[in-house]
Amino acid sequence: MAGQTRLTQGNAFWTLVRFSLPFLLSNILQACYGASDLFMVGRFSDSVGVSAVATGGQIMQTITGLSIGLTSGGTVLIGQYYGARRSRDVAHAIKTGVLVFGALSLLMSGGTIALLDPICRWMRVPREAVRTTKEYLFICACGILFIVGYNVISGVLRGLGDSRTPLILIAVACVINVSTDLLFVGVMRLGAPGAAVTFKTGSW
Repeated sequence: MAGQTRLTQGNAFWTLVRFSLPFLLSNILQACYGASDLFMVGRFSDSVGVSAVATGGQIMQTITGLSIGLTSGGTVLIGQYYGARRSRDVAHAIKTGVLVFGALSLLMSGGTIALLDPICRWMRVPREAVRTTKEYLFICACGILFIVGYNVISGVLRGLGDSRTPLILIAVACVINVSTDLLFVGVMRLGAPGAAVTFKTGSW
């Protein structure tokens, strides 16, 4: 597998550095999604849009962090089985992870949509920004499956010793996100909902 690192071979320190650095960079790029939306909306939209993206971005960052943390457990399990050369257990762990996190992502998506009004109250969203915030969050919630899906795929690849491919995938997604931000927010002036569409597109 391209980019694969054997953690049991070579100098332990540099092996871990080579494996963990792409992982760290991937997490940083993933965190840049909300920052990109906020920058574009702040540059091309109004204060209502900025409020919506700032509020919705915090919710989506929380969901992204949860998915990273939860899928890391699958990475550890897959890595253990892969290191022990238990290919059948590796396949079973991957299948279980896909099913569990697929169901979890649908639950989080449905829960976010169902709680749009309470979220706006809890986050003290200004009255004039409530509608736009709900639109932004609704569109982003529809893309939670793809956010979790990326982290599941990344977790599997890292468990197999490949931390570079997830970095490449998220880098491509970031380029798509910024490009579509420019189109929908900068050119078409769709504001926060346009930024949410780019968030979902980049997640895909």
